Amino acid sequence: ETDGRHGSTDELQTIVDNHHRIGAEWRAVAWQPAVPCLLFPEVIDRLAEAAPAFAEHPGVLLAAAIHRSRSGEAYRTSAMPIDYPPAVFCALPLRPAIELACAAVAADDDRGNALVEYAVGRWPVRTRDVLRDRAEVDPKHRSAKAAAALLRAVPIPPIEEVRIATLGPPRLFHGSDECDTKDWRRDRVRQMLLHLVRQRRITRDRLASVLWPDLDEERATSNLRLTLFYLHGVLEPNRSSGDAPYFIRQRDGVLKLEGTDRLVVDAWRFDELEELAERALRLGAAGEAIVHLTDLVGLWRGDYLTGLDDTPEVDLDRADRRQRFVRHGVRLAELLLGSGRAAEATTFARRALDVEPWSEAAYRVLAAALDDMGDRSAALRTIETCHTMLGTLDVDPTPETVMLERRIRRGKRTVNPDTG
Repeated sequence: ETDGRHGSTDELQTIVDNHHRIGAEWRAVAWQPAVPCLLFPEVIDRLAEAAPAFAEHPGVLLAAAIHRSRSGEAYRTSAMPIDYPPAVFCALPLRPAIELACAAVAADDDRGNALVEYAVGRWPVRTRDVLRDRAEVDPKHRSAKAAAALLRAVPIPPIEEVRIATLGPPRLFHGSDECDTKDWRRDRVRQMLLHLVRQRRITRDRLASVLWPDLDEERATSNLRLTLFYLHGVLEPNRSSGDAPYFIRQRDGVLKLEGTDRLVVDAWRFDELEELAERALRLGAAGEAIVHLTDLVGLWRGDYLTGLDDTPEVDLDRADRRQRFVRHGVRLAELLLGSGRAAEATTFARRALDVEPWSEAAYRVLAAALDDMGDRSAALRTIETCHTMLGTLDVDPTPETVMLERRIRRGKRTVNPDTG
């Protein structure tokens, strides 16, 4: 940005060299003074001579602060006009703005952190690169140390979105590419991630005891530290070991899975779609509910948390997730049938039965859909299969199932097997 090779820099050099006069060409300098003052310190004095008010111009003050920082001069950063990050980044290119932020952090001015956080939210990759360059320029310089500290403290999002699939065998994606690294294939790495997905936050001690119940505390803690290192690398392959983790944050001995602006978890999305569908149904928006429920059912590849050891808590979570999937699959089939889309209804009813072969409601909507399609014999076979299933459980069919069977045998079709 400041290597002097660009034509604009050469032109500015010509203007500065003609210091005996200030003509119309200086209007551009006066309009955006921070960069010219940053490139050529003498511009600061030249502008002040021409118009003393420029000495207090925010752009001029920013450039002067950077020059003082580079010289190692001690000064009060509180005088720097950096309270409003958007204004700073309008006045300065990213690199000098981050340099200024590092100078502020080195002086224990929290506004420097705010500048970096603003930059990270808009230009994460470039901000990380600038901070790394700054940290390596002169490791003994105060601002270089501040850059290294910022890298350790400010979580910077990865380039690509990370997707975690937990409904079925665990899978991990960076963008469209599935992860298949050696560290991802480690059982404990996958299990650690599944526990974090399930609970979102868990103490280090608790997680260590769950993953290594047969080890003493010291060995379990050591294994946790190493496995967590592997998991950080799996989730953020472009992160340096000294950078702050973006997805797994730690505070007061608690690990928390965060960064949801770059993280998609199928189980979490399942919960969101469930709420959206239920809200749509309460409002009577059947078409909207169908869309949400179709997306929800599409997330299912198999049982939740496959790969975790069976425990009462995990088993309950799996069973709850399975029951919810079946309930929503049946409800989707009912809504489709009520919308005149019987063929689609059979697809989702069968998906529900694949997960829960003892769902009487799924058999009922499947039979109703088959009958609506004109396949009365298939509908009756489905009812018979339902009776057989209920018999193995020593359970009588519900009145809804009995009523549906009567209607099918009498040749009277029904749109909704429950409401008739």
